[in-house]
Amino acid sequence: MIIWKAMVFRQLIGFDRNYQEYSCVILCYHDSTVGQGKMNCVEQVLKKHIGNRKKIEDELFEAVLLLQDKKECRAFFEDICTPAEIEALVGRWQVAILLNKDMPYRVVSEKTGVSLATVTRVARFLHNGSLGYRIVLDRMDKK
Repeated sequence: MIIWKAMVFRQLIGFDRNYQEYSCVILCYHDSTVGQGKMNCVEQVLKKHIGNRKKIEDELFEAVLLLQDKKECRAFFEDICTPAEIEALVGRWQVAILLNKDMPYRVVSEKTGVSLATVTRVARFLHNGSLGYRIVLDRMDKK
């Protein structure tokens, strides 16, 4: 028996020459007749998308590693990010630096203009995340 769920995933698949977004919509369903270890076609599509996304993420990170100095880095990020995205990244980085100095959350929020929710989120990743903040902050302290 197939049970349809009202879940829709949008997948960007490209742009036309006028930069209009093309996307496909996938309606998810649960097939109760599919046994353990089997996937319905929707799950296969999503699994393929996740694999492609990881490959593209890896390519992006490799591209960042090719940057040789601050000038190149600034040019790359100005091209790939909107001014608001750069501002958000800068704000989070400033929060991480101040939290690393054991500054209270509320003071960090007031000093940076970043919301208390974002300060809390950065603190969580600073202490329990992938250690990205920690690696870079420790390396900068050694300079």
